[in-house]
Amino acid sequence: MISKVLAVDDKPENLFAMKQLLRPVNIDLFTETSCMKALSLMKEYDFACLLLDVQMPEINGFELAKMINHSPEILQPPPIIFVTAISRESEQVKTGYDSGAVDYLFKPIEPLAVRSKVKIFAQLHEQRHQAQLHGDILKKEIAERDLLEKRLRQAGKMEALGTLAGGVAHEFNNLLSIILGAGEITKKEIIAKCTINLRNIENILNAGNRAKRLVQQILTFSRENKQEMKPLNMASMLREVIKMIRSTTPTTIDIQQNIDIEDSVILADPTLIHQIVMNLCVNANHSMQSTGGILTIQLTAVNISENFAKSNELVSGEYLKLTIKDSGSGIPTDVIDNIFDPFFTTKDVGEGTGLGLSVVHGFVKNHNGAITVQSEVGKGTTFNIYFPKFEGEVTVDPVVEIQSLSGQGTILLVDDEEILLEVEQQLLQSLGYIVKTTTNGEDALNLFKSNINMFDLVLTDQTMPGMTGTELVKHILEIRSDIPVILASGFSDSTSPEIAKEAGVYDYVMKPIDLPKLASIIHNALSKLNLSKLKPTQN
Repeated sequence: MISKVLAVDDKPENLFAMKQLLRPVNIDLFTETSCMKALSLMKEYDFACLLLDVQMPEINGFELAKMINHSPEILQPPPIIFVTAISRESEQVKTGYDSGAVDYLFKPIEPLAVRSKVKIFAQLHEQRHQAQLHGDILKKEIAERDLLEKRLRQAGKMEALGTLAGGVAHEFNNLLSIILGAGEITKKEIIAKCTINLRNIENILNAGNRAKRLVQQILTFSRENKQEMKPLNMASMLREVIKMIRSTTPTTIDIQQNIDIEDSVILADPTLIHQIVMNLCVNANHSMQSTGGILTIQLTAVNISENFAKSNELVSGEYLKLTIKDSGSGIPTDVIDNIFDPFFTTKDVGEGTGLGLSVVHGFVKNHNGAITVQSEVGKGTTFNIYFPKFEGEVTVDPVVEIQSLSGQGTILLVDDEEILLEVEQQLLQSLGYIVKTTTNGEDALNLFKSNINMFDLVLTDQTMPGMTGTELVKHILEIRSDIPVILASGFSDSTSPEIAKEAGVYDYVMKPIDLPKLASIIHNALSKLNLSKLKPTQN
């Protein structure tokens, strides 16, 4: 049996292109330009899947999807994959999943993507048909198929959430840059002019930095961010996390801690470790929300034996054991073996994605660690996480006073966020630089072209209307290849430090911008530029 697939699009040329893309796949492809005719076909044939355009003249694809999934005449509605030119960031993406779609194909379509997705559903369809022919269709197989479709739909929602998180991060990081920048400038001015209590300013900076770390947690959860492994003092990090947990924990839950050990350094990505602790503590609080109880957080040094190491895929030796224990409802014995599985959850719909503990498990494994769980219904749950101790030397970055980074030169500053532009301009001017500003790439390029020797350095944002930062960098370096250009980004899928360096960027900074760090980068860049100008010309 060859599975049937239906493609629906009001433009015949798009259907022709789809036929060409799917030619290597062993399917019987039906095409239709009318939604209502497509609906009639589905009442007549059993399709493996439906490739459905969103923008249609009669009714849109979302409405057709709802009709398909609620029609009593269609006994087995096919899995729906929307084929669309709408942006991944569009709010309509969620609408599609809510209407019953299992996946999206975004135009321009990747040939491998459409072939692989269609092939999967065709294989599932053929397996179901074979089972029916042999009279051996089992409820388990139906449940597994339904579960697969639900997981595909959930995975798509999480992809949309990841895109949303990126957009939120971009805007949030711009705001944080303003908060942190204004706080840094005000602090510097107060120190220079008078001696007063700086507590409020310190609070602004501390809150801004905590929000900065929160953005990184959002991105880490929703994206596969590159890990930044470095020595981490677990005891110090846990004290910070406990402060955050206390502010959101009901008074009926008592938090007890025992983390006062001297040697508590591991090699880790701080953001991922933070996420591990937060997820486990949130789960613990959830299990005690109706009854109250005790949340215990403990850190101890342990020596892992060969037998324990072998059974937990570890290497024997010195470890730190993080224990997070609650006195809550506990985990039933029939589900405890599944708690680390992706998408597994015991919470009601809307209360959890089923990703929390699977993410925790993955993060622990990424740090060459292990996680174990013991639980008893009605008495609570204990998670033990083992991290290898770091035996190397821990170095502390020297603190650089921002005023020592003053310099001379003219800087072209480009950012479409006007308040942020003003804050950065104030900082750079306070360090002795002449600063010219523009709010878009086109104006910046025209200003640069009008006097190519006026500027000593360019600092530009990446995400701007009209012309992106990388496009501006390309044009500027074509005019003057010697000028250092610094690229700043709140969040972008289209660039990275590696891509920026390949484009000729001197340095790449993430928002919210660490102003002392930025001042140091600019100071070093202009120092090197001035030294190169002083070198004698060789005959």
